[in-house]
Amino acid sequence: MGDPPKRFPRLPDEAEYKKVDIDTLRFEEENPRLGGAVRHSGKEVQERIRKHLEGTPHYALDLVGSIVENGFLPYEPLIVRQEGTSYIVIEGNRRLAAVQSILAAPAGKYPQDVKDRLKAIPVLVFPDGGRHDDNEEELRYLGVKHLFGFRDWPPYSKAMFLDKRIASKKDLSQVLRELNITRQEAARYLLPY
Repeated sequence: MGDPPKRFPRLPDEAEYKKVDIDTLRFEEENPRLGGAVRHSGKEVQERIRKHLEGTPHYALDLVGSIVENGFLPYEPLIVRQEGTSYIVIEGNRRLAAVQSILAAPAGKYPQDVKDRLKAIPVLVFPDGGRHDDNEEELRYLGVKHLFGFRDWPPYSKAMFLDKRIASKKDLSQVLRELNITRQEAARYLLPY
C-alpha cells in the first residue's frame, strides 16, 4: 500500500499507549486552541484554562453526558508529551476539561463508579518530550487535524497557529505544502488576525 502522503504523518513508532493518573495531566498553556484567551497567571492557570474550555466557543461541557454514559473511550486517547512526572496535553483538551469537570462536581451529581473510572485515562505519549513548538511531527498532526481537518478550531486559533508556524519555519511555502493549503486559504485566517 505504501507510505501515506507527507501531509498525513504517522504517529512515531516509539509512541507509547498507556493509562495515566488524571492528576498528572496538564493543559498546554500556549495551546493555539485557546487563541490567546488565557494569560499566564501562576498556579491557577490550569483551572482558568479548564473554565475557558467549558465555555464558548469550545463547549467542553457538551462532552460530559457522553463521558458519563460511555466512559472515556480507550480508542480516543489524549495525545500528550511527558515533561518530568507530568503529561502535557497536545490533543484532547476539551475531553480533559470535561473529565476534570466531572471529577470536580459535588458529591452525588455523578455516580461514584463513573468518577472512579475516570481517575486514570488513556494517553498516547509522544516519545521526545519536546515542546510542540520544536516538534515537527506534533505540529503537522495539529495542523492537519484542526486547521483544515475534521476537528475545527475557531478562526482566531487557526490564525495564531498559522502565524506561529510560519514564523518558526520562516518558509511560507513549506508550511502551505505541509498543511496542503493555498496562500488564499492561509490569508483568509491571517489577514483579520
